[in-house]
Amino acid sequence: MGKIVIHAGRPKAGSSSVQTWLADHVDDLRASDVLVAQAVMSKVRDVVHVREYRADRRVNSGDFIAAYMRLDDRPAHLDRFLSDMASLADSAPTVVITSESFANLLEPADEQFLQGLSELNRSHPVQIAYYVRPQHAALVSAWAQWGYRGYRKPAAYIESRATTHRYLTTLETVERLAPEVEMTVRPFRRDLFVGGGLVSDFVSTFLGLDDSIVEEAWANTSMPVDLANVLRAAPEGTFWTSDVKPRAAARKSGRPTNSYRAAVPLLEAWKVDESAAAISGRHLVHRWAHEQFEAENRELIERLGWPADEFIPPPPEGSGSDLEQLNELWTVDTLTPEQQMLICAVQDLGDAALELKRAHSSKGVAGRTLGPESRGRDFLRRVLRR
Repeated sequence: MGKIVIHAGRPKAGSSSVQTWLADHVDDLRASDVLVAQAVMSKVRDVVHVREYRADRRVNSGDFIAAYMRLDDRPAHLDRFLSDMASLADSAPTVVITSESFANLLEPADEQFLQGLSELNRSHPVQIAYYVRPQHAALVSAWAQWGYRGYRKPAAYIESRATTHRYLTTLETVERLAPEVEMTVRPFRRDLFVGGGLVSDFVSTFLGLDDSIVEEAWANTSMPVDLANVLRAAPEGTFWTSDVKPRAAARKSGRPTNSYRAAVPLLEAWKVDESAAAISGRHLVHRWAHEQFEAENRELIERLGWPADEFIPPPPEGSGSDLEQLNELWTVDTLTPEQQMLICAVQDLGDAALELKRAHSSKGVAGRTLGPESRGRDFLRRVLRR
């Protein structure tokens, strides 16, 4: 009767780093009686199966959540997922499946999914691994990863995500709806990680393995806020397919072009000094988040016994916490000639990265483009500081 670990993120709380490590060490984990599972869409339309991880698909099991949330026949889809997980757990002492998208079934809670986990728990112990990041940092990171691509203004985007960042509320809801399932909330903060790193914390806490086997590495970090704000001002259709991108301000952006997808990992690696506007915006979100979340955070700390007095540190002093100020700070109304050149350069960078990716040699372009003496990085720094 194997144990099932569902790594449910949260988004922007190191999920990609955990997933990368799991995929890179799947054979070593199997030798330690840990089976890495993945949910994949089959050739039969809208049918997702869970299997032991194979490198022909990504380890992130978002296929299940995406299909489950859009299908009408959810019970049959959930039954297949639970049955596949149970079969895998019959063959290994520990089975781990990972996707930050599982958090979408916890916040707000999907009662059908949680009841299904309760049923699965009767035959195989189920534990939810749920990493939470201080909200001010999580929200800024979310803007720089996804928010800038939509039509919502920065303040509206940040506010729209507030309900999904009430961690104690999420924990209490899951415990109420699925009391048999163990939900373990861990802090995404360097000073609170077991072993000093996120992956070490995950391996030790949830897989029961010695964290000395871990070499920490970060994956899928967000790009600089300044760069995200400039790209947001690009003409429609430049980076997202305009035929897909909805017009409604409250809806998500369209599908990124293949070229832009190829450029994003390179853009995320650019580390440049932030402009005064970007820093002021971060401080504003920090003050707002502290007011919104910290009282509940401290209840969570007390309940879970984390060795900390606060989760969001005291914010920098500043002129209030009215998020509407963020719209002025993080909106580029008119692109300067240099910013227009930067957008063209990002397009060219994506095209080149896509070609090299197809040729299985993208490491070369990454090294030339992102090295410490990179002219591209110097140019980016000059443009963003204007």
